[in-house]
Amino acid sequence: MDKAMRGRDILRRVCLVVLSVTALLLALETGYLSLTPNRDAPGHAAAPTAPQTGDSAAALWPRGVLISRADGHRRAALCDQAETERLFSPFAALLGEALGTAGAAEALSEADFRLGLTGEGLFVDLGAACPLGLLAGALGAKGRCADTAELLLLLPGVEGAELRYRRPDGSFARCATSTSSETLRARLNEGEGVEAVFAYEDPALSRLSPYLIVPAHRNAPPRIEAAVNPNPETLMRAFGMNSYVASGYREGDGTRVYIDDEKTLRIAADGTVRYRCDAAGRGGSSDEELAAYALRLAQESVGALCGDARLRFVGLRREGELATVELDYAVQGVPVELAAGRAVVLRFRNGSLVTAQLLPRSFRASAEAETVPPMRFAAAIAAAGEGGGLRLCYLERGEGFRCLWVNC
Repeated sequence: MDKAMRGRDILRRVCLVVLSVTALLLALETGYLSLTPNRDAPGHAAAPTAPQTGDSAAALWPRGVLISRADGHRRAALCDQAETERLFSPFAALLGEALGTAGAAEALSEADFRLGLTGEGLFVDLGAACPLGLLAGALGAKGRCADTAELLLLLPGVEGAELRYRRPDGSFARCATSTSSETLRARLNEGEGVEAVFAYEDPALSRLSPYLIVPAHRNAPPRIEAAVNPNPETLMRAFGMNSYVASGYREGDGTRVYIDDEKTLRIAADGTVRYRCDAAGRGGSSDEELAAYALRLAQESVGALCGDARLRFVGLRREGELATVELDYAVQGVPVELAAGRAVVLRFRNGSLVTAQLLPRSFRASAEAETVPPMRFAAAIAAAGEGGGLRLCYLERGEGFRCLWVNC
């Protein structure tokens, strides 16, 4: 009798343990219990860290790179993902270290900035106004420089390497760094590549943006096609919505609506996604924190659905308590311009995400190459016209995309 009772007692305890473990796993799966804080939860400080690896960091990869050796030989790439990665990768950690150890910024004249381009050094065209602390984080360092720049120049110095840059307002600055000049100089003098000039060095291109990199030639970009791809599960997960408990319905125009407490996700019939969060949150986030948060959120949403494309950082702007972060797609380094607008537009109020608009697309790069005129030919035509900038991009026209040089 005692043995039977003990057996039943042991069996009862085993069943209780199994039920408890099952309940815990179910709570974790459905989101009722979370082992990590909700980024968007009311009262939770918005303090995301800068991306270190993966595609979030790739959104900050340079648009163009030009490397100058001591003997005057140059190698460069512009809007060419494979070649840019090949050239820039050996310098990524060095530039990250330079940004992480940069001293106080000092004013620099444009003449001195341009003088630095005549010797050995690394020139980087970021393609957007980028917070340097954010870029440092993407390169594996913690940035000390709170400035924002479009163009960077890393030069060997007498002691450490010197960092020079151009701000979005057109002013220039320089910083001393702890990066080894010897290591930088050794990297600069390794490898081969495509020769290039800056637009200001060629009289025929003098009306173009002076620091436009003009390689002698570039790889032909592929033909691309894209499909609208708004996956509700992926999108809700990215915005911290629980798809198991969210209520959903379809409106008369075909828009799908999902509501989870204070969060609302709307997916229109054409695939346009709009998100709104009515919860209040804490403010005080820096540009670097906001941009890093936006990059991670964009990568977890449309970035997880975009196929052969990558997201690229376009910029951050502030208007009082409001801040807007924008991203677009790029395929093999060539930016994509959608007819409906930016791929990602995230709006923050006092550091908290309040609205978002996304254009989810899944891209496929064909083995067939686009027919694009040589850059020097396009640059000469642009310079003969209104001048200004010149960029290569995929333009959405009708049912497809064309890769064109655009004067901007």
